[in-house]
Amino acid sequence: MGISKRAGFTIVELLIVVVVIGILAAITIVAYNGVTEQARISQANSELASFKKAMLAYKAVYGELPPIGDSWNYNTDPPDCTRLGYVIDALSAEGYKGLSPQDPWGNCWGYDDNDCNTSSAAGATTRIKSVGPDSVNGNADDISLLVSTKEAAGC
Repeated sequence: MGISKRAGFTIVELLIVVVVIGILAAITIVAYNGVTEQARISQANSELASFKKAMLAYKAVYGELPPIGDSWNYNTDPPDCTRLGYVIDALSAEGYKGLSPQDPWGNCWGYDDNDCNTSSAAGATTRIKSVGPDSVNGNADDISLLVSTKEAAGC
């Protein structure tokens, strides 16, 4: 009688391969999600910088931030896109295109206007803010940018 030859893999060998592939897939997914989140954070910071640049250019022409006469607090949860839509409309009319009312997570940007057109005390700040991926205002994942300080704005 001859020696029998193995012509395949055992179940144990197949299970080991499947487990190793599963572990590699899990590591890849976690790494991808981290990179995706960092990209959204970078995009949010870039969009905020674009808003600030356009708003300060607008203020140089009109003497106050857009929309003139606005005084809105972003502390609604989540912020309302309608209010920032007025800002975008005013900026678009001046040629500043491509500004979105929503942050990279699909939430509306918050806009706290404490510029010259408000009765806020000296030193009050005007900010644009994203409530971040959790859509809740006031958490550690919020991203905001100071647009101007009333005291320094010559009001």
